[in-house]
Amino acid sequence: MTSLTRSQIIAATAAALTAMPRIGRTQTVETIRLCAPPTDDLIPVYWAIKNGAYRKVGLDVQFVPIALLSILSAIAPSYAVSAFFAQPDWARKNAGVVERFMRVTYNTAAYTNTHPAETAATVAEITKIPLAIIQKMTRVHSATKTAPAIIQPVIEVAAKYGYIARPFPAEELYFRS
Repeated sequence: MTSLTRSQIIAATAAALTAMPRIGRTQTVETIRLCAPPTDDLIPVYWAIKNGAYRKVGLDVQFVPIALLSILSAIAPSYAVSAFFAQPDWARKNAGVVERFMRVTYNTAAYTNTHPAETAATVAEITKIPLAIIQKMTRVHSATKTAPAIIQPVIEVAAKYGYIARPFPAEELYFRS
């Protein structure tokens, strides 16, 4: 396993957490591929994909499931288990795409956080976890705005165990257009 340097992590960021709404004209459809474990912390993304919310703002968001590697509660009582990253140059050149993606994701999070029954079938379909299990699970509360405090524990643990050279403020990961 290779360790990431702080600069590599910062370079991989950007799209992560811009929530400033922006009204824009949709020109061409932009494709975003999200690679993540198929867990319920991405319910807003699943819901937005299934219901065409990203398409309505000119985005073709494709979910690509990957294996789950988790340390879970050893990190902190509450922390981000997923985040959105992009190359800084791409994010700067595509600030409107980043802003539309985050706006729709946060808006759908507000819905999915308060409608677990209505979103359970979508979560089951995408995660391949049986619906009966999804309906009994304690669901993850998804972020509805940028929140560096929920990423900071992950940075601290990554530094503690040598995945990054030293901790740094989570705010440095955030894209600012």
